Order: sequence, then structure tokens, then C-alpha cells
Amino acid sequence: MISQQYTGFTYTYRKIPSSRQNHYYAFESGLDLMSFVALADLGLIVLPEDENIILISLRGLQSKVLEEYTGRYSRITLCVDDDKAGQLFYSNIKKQYYGLNYCNNVLNAYGVKDWNDLLNIRRMIVLFHGIIIRRCYPL
Repeated sequence: MISQQYTGFTYTYRKIPSSRQNHYYAFESGLDLMSFVALADLGLIVLPEDENIILISLRGLQSKVLEEYTGRYSRITLCVDDDKAGQLFYSNIKKQYYGLNYCNNVLNAYGVKDWNDLLNIRRMIVLFHGIIIRRCYPL
């Protein structure tokens, strides 16, 4: 049973009836989780197609939330903010989980600290390119 003290929330992004493999993506906040969903829906993030995708909000950097939802050998990708607190959290928690992935390289590539910032930048780029296309090529 999940305790109320540590409860974040989960969102099942994809459930494949024939798959028994769960891939968990853990986010620092619900806003970052939902920004990630928007980026995936736009096709800007590619997720494995043969796995169940379960997203977890950690309600801040609470490792207990991750413990409540996953097992020690679960496939987990940590998607916390790319700041000192997020990096420290990763350093501390990677010892507890076998094969833990850390996806800060995506945030680093765009020079942003969290998934909401990345979504906002991607929206501006799409909007900017849309304006240029409309000006160059009248519809």
C-alpha cells in the first residue's frame, strides 16, 4: 500500500497488453511530467515501443516515492531537473537501483534545467518556424 506521506502520482503513458516490461520515468514535479507527455505527444521525444511506459511524479526529490512504485531491479529513467539538487539526488539514488538511467543529456543539449523549460523552448521554435514558413510560402 502506498503511504499518504510520500504519495506522488503516476500516469500510464502506454500500456501494451503483451508486454510484461515496465519502464518507469521519474520526474521531480507533476508539471515536468506533463511537459514530458506533451513533448512525447509532439513526437519530440521517442520512447521505447515495446514497453509499458509509466511516468512518476516524485513530489520534489523524495526517493521514498520511487521506492513505493518500483522495485530495485525495475527499468527506471530519472528525469529530474538538471540543477545541483537534481544531480545530487541522482548521485545518491543511483547506488540503490541497478542500471538506473539519467536523462539530463536531453536538457543539457538545449541548455535548460527542466522539462517545462524545454517544452516552452520547443513551442517557440515551432511557432517561429511556422511564422517564417507562412511568410515565405503563402498558403
